[in-house]
Amino acid sequence: MSLKLGVSTYPYLYECSIEEALRKLSALGFTSVEIMVSLPHLWPRGLSERDRKELRGLIGSLDIELVSMCPPGLDLNLASLDPGIRAETVLRYREIIGLVADLGGKMLVAGPGKRHPLMPISVEEAWSMSRQGIEECVHYAEERDVIVGLENAGGWGFGSTVKELRDAIEEIDSPHIGIVYDVANGADSEYPPAAIREIASDIVLIHLSDMGDKWGHSPIGMGKIDFSAISSSLSDIGYEGVSILEITYPQSPTGGIASSARRIEDLGWEK
Repeated sequence: MSLKLGVSTYPYLYECSIEEALRKLSALGFTSVEIMVSLPHLWPRGLSERDRKELRGLIGSLDIELVSMCPPGLDLNLASLDPGIRAETVLRYREIIGLVADLGGKMLVAGPGKRHPLMPISVEEAWSMSRQGIEECVHYAEERDVIVGLENAGGWGFGSTVKELRDAIEEIDSPHIGIVYDVANGADSEYPPAAIREIASDIVLIHLSDMGDKWGHSPIGMGKIDFSAISSSLSDIGYEGVSILEITYPQSPTGGIASSARRIEDLGWEK
């Protein structure tokens, strides 16, 4: 069984425009892409209707499938103790859901929330903060025919284990919500191959990157993650979705992406 390999625009965030990043990924042979929704590349509030039509036209002309759009999680927090931050996070996610739909994409990748690393609230308290916002985003996603993919968080985030995410998915109970499993985030708190099997029916997207002793999103081969075991788990559960390379390697974006793809070709992934 072959596994579909896509890629994120993330490594090109500070190197070139979003349009040039898409052209470079197309030239590398990728046909499935995740767009990182961040300045200086793009942000929904700065895109006119004409801008959206032009970007959608470029995606179509390159014969690219826009699998997902993912904002960085630094400033967004559905589990914030501050109700203003929670409200702004919901607004931002709704704006990105609208952009996903306007560009012909499928999915928003959303963080379920973060807890303070020094004095974290309990998982139950974090969920009580996040739930209303997630439900609001999912209801809007249903209207725009978009999926909300909750991504497992690393370390001190809410949703750092698949059990926490699976429980949340079950409570929301909508066909427009699922789990985005990030193997590097997962390696911080669990064994990713086993976690993938545990949430087989809820996975809507996979994020691939490597990490060593410290959390990171390195090119594949620069860390310790066993991608052979990841591939076996995905094949065993019959995963038919896309695995997105989501690396951060500003030193050489193209080099990091190309070398990562080469290293996992023999493990069943193909563009």
